Amino acid sequence: MQLVYLFIASIFSCSVTNYIIYDFAESLFERSYDNKNLYNIFYIGITSLAIFSNVSSNITLNYIVTIIMVIVITKFLYYSNDKSVVILTIAFLSFLLAIESGVAVFIPFVFEHILTLDIVVNYRYLLQMILSLIIIVPTYYIIKTFISSKTIVSNYCQSLGYVLLSSLSFLAIMDIILLAKNEKDFYLQIFTMIIIVGIAILDLVLIYFYQKISENSALELELELITQQAKLEFKHYNKIKEKYEQSKKLSHDIKGHLHAIEALYKKDEISRGDNYAKKLLYVVEKFDSPYTSNNSILEIIINERITMCDMYNINFEYNIRYDDLSFINDMDLVSLLSNLLNNAVEATEKIQNGYVNLVIDRFNDFLVINVTNPYINIKKDIKGKFKTTKEEHHGVGLVNIRNIIKLYSGEISINTENNVFEVKIIIPIKTTVS
Repeated sequence: MQLVYLFIASIFSCSVTNYIIYDFAESLFERSYDNKNLYNIFYIGITSLAIFSNVSSNITLNYIVTIIMVIVITKFLYYSNDKSVVILTIAFLSFLLAIESGVAVFIPFVFEHILTLDIVVNYRYLLQMILSLIIIVPTYYIIKTFISSKTIVSNYCQSLGYVLLSSLSFLAIMDIILLAKNEKDFYLQIFTMIIIVGIAILDLVLIYFYQKISENSALELELELITQQAKLEFKHYNKIKEKYEQSKKLSHDIKGHLHAIEALYKKDEISRGDNYAKKLLYVVEKFDSPYTSNNSILEIIINERITMCDMYNINFEYNIRYDDLSFINDMDLVSLLSNLLNNAVEATEKIQNGYVNLVIDRFNDFLVINVTNPYINIKKDIKGKFKTTKEEHHGVGLVNIRNIIKLYSGEISINTENNVFEVKIIIPIKTTVS
């Protein structure tokens, strides 16, 4: 009978532990494959192997299997380097070992010196597994919350929720054990264990949904921030667009202004004619555009970056071979190109003889955007993604770029060879967004 309880405990424990390993890898690395079934098959296979090693009650075998699981999951199912795999394996094993060791000491002490329960003799391993999971799962989510979230107040509130949920479950289980302290009836003991397992499952389910609700709240907050930034950028470009419309109107009326100046000179009103000409020249220079295009948004973005690069003594070269970008929403186009070029200027502004090269072209039915610039130090986040060097941006620009490319079913590739940062984006031109 004890083997049955051990098997049940192993299924329960290994399923949750492997889920944590998967979730941890998911939060750190990008998936290597798009096939979700492949990950499900690996999960079932690895969990089955872990259950077999647990039932054998061989501690050494258990930790060897855990090491294999972490390495297989992170190395073959996710994009990760060898150093990341080693660090992850050590961190995760240390985490499990610390909690399981603590519970392994706590359970015998409480049950032998305080409660002296007969029920524990038969079901000690099952109880140890349950209490370990009640501690492991919320502790893991608390650590994950502090790693991934930037809001300290939110971290503490979320962590407090995990602690409360687990504490209530822990106390409920201890109360049930106390009530069954002197119970000798076999079936009542079985019923007691079923209730304890049920409480543990309920606790883990509540923690899971609490985590998902917290993640959704964080995503909504991030989306709101991205939307606000996109609206501000679009509003800014709308104002600049109005100025460009004024410049086009001025160009249309230029003949009238020239006739007026000519008339003043014919009347020998040379001083008035000179003043008129100077004012006209000032206005024309103010609205002069080095780059012109049928796409007004593209024209504004390019000319703004020309001015920006001149301020930082950056050589900005642009080669726009295709400018029919009407299939991209104006707000998306502003956000995509502005963030791409802003990131390039940001990385180049402190480099002598810096440059930013932009190429926009069409290849068959695809729009190709290529941006290159030199760099000195590029920071990466824990997933290996590049992030901004300006703290106030919080990497929102990079998130915008990836979201827009995904929205239009495009692809992005980044190359960082020879201290040159190159971003290449490919978007199907026929793609439409509702």
